[in-house]
Amino acid sequence: MKRATEEAKEGYKRAIDFLSTQIKLPSDENIPYVNQAVVLTEIFRLIPNPSATQYAEIQNWFWKTGISGYFGGWNTGMMATDLAAVQDFASGKVNVLAAPQRPPSEKIWVQQQFRTNYAHAKILATLLAFHRPVDLLTKQYIDVDKALAWTNGREFHHFFPRAYLKSHGVTNQRIGSLANIIMLTSASNKRISDRAPSDYLREVAERAGDDLKRVLDSNLI
Repeated sequence: MKRATEEAKEGYKRAIDFLSTQIKLPSDENIPYVNQAVVLTEIFRLIPNPSATQYAEIQNWFWKTGISGYFGGWNTGMMATDLAAVQDFASGKVNVLAAPQRPPSEKIWVQQQFRTNYAHAKILATLLAFHRPVDLLTKQYIDVDKALAWTNGREFHHFFPRAYLKSHGVTNQRIGSLANIIMLTSASNKRISDRAPSDYLREVAERAGDDLKRVLDSNLI
């Protein structure tokens, strides 16, 4: 029992290192599904030192299971299947970690709402952090550690401002969709406020100059 406990403890440490360094997850409260950490722990318990190819596959598994919502309905049958898949992967029997059969739909970014307790909101925030977002107005890297804290929601900005969209009759469902959310520094968020996109994006383009594509790409725009 002591040996099993120590092995699990070391597995959790490696899983946390993976999430913080490879996925760039700044806090445990931002992991989309807590059971992703459970499976990762077993992976790293069985494979303490993964190869480059294995690391790439583990990372691929994390994004696929997170975006697809696979763990939203995790049950004992799925647990047994996943455990067998992890064991086959660790033993070298297979080179790919089993992932959801159906690829995630791009529609989730429009259909899902940005709510702090929603798994897909956490996935979006993690994706943005992973791409090292650059502030639209200052071109400085955003402090995602601070910005990803759910108590600091003002750092998340509606790319098409809420008041602007409401004045044009857009529904709250579409206004709050994941596709309309980016990160900004607090100062830039206040400066942009509820200005029309045609107004504030002109300022963004002028300030960014030749770096405009880099700035937009870093924000998944």
